[in-house]
Amino acid sequence: MKDEWPGVKQILKITRTRNVKNKITTRISYGITSLNGEKGCIEKINEIWRDHWKIENQLHWVRDEVFKEDKSTIRKGSSPQIMSALRNTVIYI
Repeated sequence: MKDEWPGVKQILKITRTRNVKNKITTRISYGITSLNGEKGCIEKINEIWRDHWKIENQLHWVRDEVFKEDKSTIRKGSSPQIMSALRNTVIYI
């Protein structure tokens, strides 16, 4: 594996369990990292992972709840990409 993916130090398996209104769900995610297994590495990986998903969740919430992107019927030609670029511009201004 080392020759195929230079820089990879660890392969991750992260198991998350949530309890929302007494309904328990478990999700398993996998990842790779160039961080080595030094002390404190697990905490750093957790921080990076959570920061990534915090940003992703906030972005997708805006795209879906504010712009109703999932309900969009724009599907022909380059129109979907153009609309996505316009939404991104509004989000990041």
